[in-house]
Amino acid sequence: MSSSPPLLATKLFIPSRRPNLVPRPHLIDRLIQGLHAGYRLTLVCAPAGFGKTTLVTEWLRGVEHPVAWLSLTGEEDGIERFLRYLLAAWERVQPDILEQPLGILLGSRMPDIKAVLPAFINAANQMTGQPVFVLDDYHLIEDPAIHEAVGFILDHLPPQLHFILASRSEPPLPLARYRARGQLLEIRAGDLHFTREESTDFLEQSMELDLSLDEIASLHMETEGWAAGLQLAALAIRRRPGGAESTPLASGRQRFIADYLGEEVLAQLPADMQDFLLKTSLLDSLCGPLCDAITGEKR
Repeated sequence: MSSSPPLLATKLFIPSRRPNLVPRPHLIDRLIQGLHAGYRLTLVCAPAGFGKTTLVTEWLRGVEHPVAWLSLTGEEDGIERFLRYLLAAWERVQPDILEQPLGILLGSRMPDIKAVLPAFINAANQMTGQPVFVLDDYHLIEDPAIHEAVGFILDHLPPQLHFILASRSEPPLPLARYRARGQLLEIRAGDLHFTREESTDFLEQSMELDLSLDEIASLHMETEGWAAGLQLAALAIRRRPGGAESTPLASGRQRFIADYLGEEVLAQLPADMQDFLLKTSLLDSLCGPLCDAITGEKR
């Protein structure tokens, strides 16, 4: 048995239902379409705070299909460890998998990676029903070997298995080929933006704010229907004694929004990009020569 660190079981659980949920039946219907229309892959791709995980988990609560879930954190960014997590997630829908070739291979100290992937496909082919495998926060994966492995799996999926990838960025997979073959369903940031009606429901019903129609319209326009931005602005309004009247409705200067952008956006960028953004943040507009002068580097 491998001596690698133990796996975190909590990464295999579907996240709990979030409070303040806005029903999005039109997007749920698209996910249902992805499962039943012969797509190999559904890609939910948008920046932080657009409700990717919330949408997928809400849809899963309404289906009766077996679900394997893996929340990625970057800790599994190595092909062998990733495959061990894949096995642990798959065991939840196929409990006897440890006794089959896939489990035996990954139970060895030095598994044959080239043999593991066909073993996974063969094991999935034995499943009845329509199992769903969700890889959440796929943007945290950087190892090219993992992307190659996921691509192999997607290329050889049995027809009953459907994959869902939720990611903040475009995954380095052959999406153009899947798209051309009608094997890919995509839900992007433009689809996840709250509509004006959804923003109204969220602010009035979920956040229990008493705002005028003009204030709601301003919040919706300034956040462009960004769910996290609406929630953080609403929290800021609730904490101010004067409510919306004393609060700029949505601004990066608000502490909640600034903290979120710092933790979920800026902190996730590579160190050199963080340094560039910090050095050029004092500029009102950017151009190449000016950025070179400020940073002392040519890009």
